[in-house]
Amino acid sequence: MGYAFESVEESRLDAAAWLDFLKSRGHEKVAIGGHSGGAVRATYVQAIEHFGNVAAVVSVSPGEYNHEKIVNVHGEGFSGPYRESEKNIAEGNPDIFLRPGVPWGSMWTSRSYVDCFNKDNRYSVSAHAANTGVPTLYVFGGKESEIGGEEELPVCGLAMRILQEVGYSHTTVEMVDGANHGYNGREKELLDVIYRFFQGL
Repeated sequence: MGYAFESVEESRLDAAAWLDFLKSRGHEKVAIGGHSGGAVRATYVQAIEHFGNVAAVVSVSPGEYNHEKIVNVHGEGFSGPYRESEKNIAEGNPDIFLRPGVPWGSMWTSRSYVDCFNKDNRYSVSAHAANTGVPTLYVFGGKESEIGGEEELPVCGLAMRILQEVGYSHTTVEMVDGANHGYNGREKELLDVIYRFFQGL
């Protein structure tokens, strides 16, 4: 069901459990990371929890969950399903399914759609990136970030451009040329970027 019933907020529990497990196995310093939605969660949990045994964050192709900016990118394609979801919730039907197609093609419940892309920007990657408190790497694919490109994923390109613009001192933003959202055929180049980041810590 993917995103259908999930809340980014709940990832704090998952991260805490895994980090406690690793600590019990003797791993005092670790990096946390993720791809796509997992990349959003990696940034979010460290920014909120400030886990003491996390030494770095690696966030690969996160989307920017900023409501107004998503509206600017997708227009009514996003605003329409969002209003519909708000209406379903107000009428006591938060678990009605929808597949709006934007920002990507997952299935959602009305509750999860409104939670994820809430007007309060509770999960904005660019906002939470300011507060991770550790060296944080953001990697994006050239194809997913190319405005108007065949494999563009606009929320990822949006995240990349905002992070480049704000330029937090503890963050690094890299691009893998020719890579789509799945890094198909560019896996080695992605790993090279991550390896170089770890070498510099």
